[in-house]
Amino acid sequence: MKCFDNLDNYKLFTAVRSFIDDDRIVNLIDLFLQTDIVYRERINYNYSAESKGIAQGCSLSPVLLNMYLHSFDLAMSRYCGTYPQVHYARYADDLLIGRHLCNWVDG
Repeated sequence: MKCFDNLDNYKLFTAVRSFIDDDRIVNLIDLFLQTDIVYRERINYNYSAESKGIAQGCSLSPVLLNMYLHSFDLAMSRYCGTYPQVHYARYADDLLIGRHLCNWVDG
């Protein structure tokens, strides 16, 4: 599944508003989301409360994705924190859950 293509834009805009209190910045992000995006396959995306997806490859998209997934990150960190050897990491749309297999000893 393509992460950037499947973001719920209503939830994304709600997340953006929870992080940014400046209406001018929020309006700029909203204008960015309203911009038509045409991919090589000639699929045309346009933001609306009922639509989904943001442009992958745009410098703003990973920042928006981080805002969107922030509560998920907190929940995963709490969950993994109950298991000392389980670690969670995410960078943009890449996710890693792993088990710590060895103990490093300072020499």
